[in-house]
Amino acid sequence: MIGIAWRIMWNRWDGLIISILATLAAIASFHASQFMPFETWDVWFEGDLFRTYRNMVRADSDHSRTNLHPLVTYVTYRPTAHLIDHFGAITAVRMVLAAVASVWIGTFYLLLRGLNCRYLDSVLFSLLASISAAAMFWLPVPETYSFGSCTILLALLLILIVPETSFWGYVTLNALTLSMTVTNWMAGLLATIVAHSWVRSLQIIGAALAVIVVLSGIQKRGFQDAQFPFMKSGEEQEFLFRDDSGGPIRIMSSFFFHSIIMPDIVALKNEQMFPGPKTANLTHKLSTQVSSVGSGSRWAQFAVPVWAALLMLGLWALFTVPQHNKFRLVLGLLLAGQVMLHLAYGEETFLYALHFAPLLVITASLATLTVARPLVLLLVTMLIVSAGLNNVVQFQQAAGLVKCLQQRALSVTMHTCASALTRASDE
Repeated sequence: MIGIAWRIMWNRWDGLIISILATLAAIASFHASQFMPFETWDVWFEGDLFRTYRNMVRADSDHSRTNLHPLVTYVTYRPTAHLIDHFGAITAVRMVLAAVASVWIGTFYLLLRGLNCRYLDSVLFSLLASISAAAMFWLPVPETYSFGSCTILLALLLILIVPETSFWGYVTLNALTLSMTVTNWMAGLLATIVAHSWVRSLQIIGAALAVIVVLSGIQKRGFQDAQFPFMKSGEEQEFLFRDDSGGPIRIMSSFFFHSIIMPDIVALKNEQMFPGPKTANLTHKLSTQVSSVGSGSRWAQFAVPVWAALLMLGLWALFTVPQHNKFRLVLGLLLAGQVMLHLAYGEETFLYALHFAPLLVITASLATLTVARPLVLLLVTMLIVSAGLNNVVQFQQAAGLVKCLQQRALSVTMHTCASALTRASDE
């Protein structure tokens, strides 16, 4: 396996394709991020853009969320800090996000090639992943999910290339998946349990946890309010079985369809108001939780049945293709684990889409290893065009909505200040 992966990584055609995909992803991410409001709280589909942005540019900001994202502060702050002196804070953040997008798409392509997908197949499904709603809406913004998604993809790649006898290879795999988001550790845990005995699995898991604790201690020396993993996580209970998630049907619609094909975007009343800059306290937030499947545009109406057919072929291949038995088992269990997690946790399922959308696309790509490959290639080409056009339109609409909300909030703030000054002068 290692020899196969090594040949792929050093194959000149694969190298050229990865370079092109990575460059295009970086350019697209950097361009799209210029339309994004980094200074708003929980407006972009419940995302913590403002908190993450501050964590990336300021060492003295609130880094307490490291209890759930153990090493995200160190990983995001250090490269950004080196760029700030030369390019400024916002541009530095955009450059880091562009680099993450490059790593994300490059790893995705390598993973497909490691599964023995052909050049054309790997390129097409990499394009599908990159134009998915999850990638288009979350890769250009400062959030932890792009970093967490990279670790999931890297872990799946390691499953293909690391020998089962490699103790430290599996320790690395577990530490990697735990480092960005604690729930993503399920990828490392499942891979370890599938490949090893219980005793060996416990040894690997213990070693990986020890590595993360040591690295968290080093991180805490530079960021005093940083937390150790799993500490003070009781507050997350309020996000369990939320009524405003809409129930299982809404959650599953978002999980399997909204993450690929963006539906209609609505502005809901924002009940959570946080301290911050004037543009932070917006009265509404964007959401897709109540949106119907395929409601985004006419392109979405065409894309939904195409994606449904492609996903069904992928699920059929997940259970029937003879290759990569261990990988397919881990992928299936990981998908099931993500489904169960989001049936229980969260109110805006699309917030976490970048963690599970790549798994869905990888599952669909397995269908290229079957006799249905010609049909699969036709479907994925149709989906790239239709879903891509829909998602671009929806992204522009979402960015426009946020800009409108910001202007309205600023107008209200200026009116309030003017009223206060008038009252003060009268007194």
